[in-house]
Amino acid sequence: MKVKEFHSKTGLKILVGQDDYSNDQLTFKIGKVNDLWFHVSGSPGSHVIMQCAESGMPPDKESIREAAELAAWFSKMRQGGKVAVKYCFVQNVRKPKGAKPGTVNIHKEKTIIVRPKEPIDNNESDMEQSMKMKTQNNKIKAIIFDLGNVLIKVKFDRMLINQVKEQMGRTAHEVMEAAYNDDLFQKFCTGKMTQELFHKSINERFNLELSYDQFIDKWCDIFEPIQGMAELLTKLKEIYVIGLLSDTDPIHWQYVLKSFPFLKSIKNPTLSFEAGYMKPNPEIYRIAAENVRHRPGECLFIDDRQINVDGAQAVGMHAVQFSGLDKLKNFLYKLRRT
Repeated sequence: MKVKEFHSKTGLKILVGQDDYSNDQLTFKIGKVNDLWFHVSGSPGSHVIMQCAESGMPPDKESIREAAELAAWFSKMRQGGKVAVKYCFVQNVRKPKGAKPGTVNIHKEKTIIVRPKEPIDNNESDMEQSMKMKTQNNKIKAIIFDLGNVLIKVKFDRMLINQVKEQMGRTAHEVMEAAYNDDLFQKFCTGKMTQELFHKSINERFNLELSYDQFIDKWCDIFEPIQGMAELLTKLKEIYVIGLLSDTDPIHWQYVLKSFPFLKSIKNPTLSFEAGYMKPNPEIYRIAAENVRHRPGECLFIDDRQINVDGAQAVGMHAVQFSGLDKLKNFLYKLRRT
């Protein structure tokens, strides 16, 4: 199967089929029901899948545009100026009986107009490209990790989402996209709201009747381990000062400390609900550098969202986008040998 892999600026994996057979396998074997499917309108081209379900991240507007640009580029409309691209959830893509590979019918689709954009070939990975960053290895003395979808996996399509999506008339991903910019969540994650008030506010907003204990259970039902990450962190501590910078809340933090004991080994973590800021606010990166007792230019920051990587670089940190444990290991190995 021939598939090219890319990542949006916010860290969502985008897969592009390279022939009819690969398109067929990508859509019907690899794609999950809540992944997004893209194809140029009215012309032959690649099937494009944005893996929202695997990452647990909602499909933000910029990532949708980036995936659509890829669909336009990998099509017969590459030189066509502005191009219409259809997209929908994979669950709304069907293969007609007896049809040849790559042939589909779609429904509940949307249309976005984009210009075909030649992609950076990140089969090599964004981290490999970041080897060109303006630094020498001996300047990096501390590595600061993001928490969710870097040190541990976060599945945003669980939590309370399944309980509220129907009453809102939205998909799970649309609910989470709205939550990212919601004042209620931002106040809780910056320490401006108590746990009790947040619980009460969630019940009121979504017309729920969850007890406090029920709410805690559902709120924390999103975390899974990333196999091998704890072992990697142990090895890195022999070489670098290790830090943590996370947009999180006190309920989640208390839970992950109990559930993932290796996190306790990270001294002076920088947590948004304690710092009063969230990424990509420049101040929270400066606090993170202070907490590992090094200047920003001596720190390497690793985050799954490009917007947060850009924020770190803006204050003078070296930063790379996380796109998998194996790629991270390879990057760090080459960094040591540079």
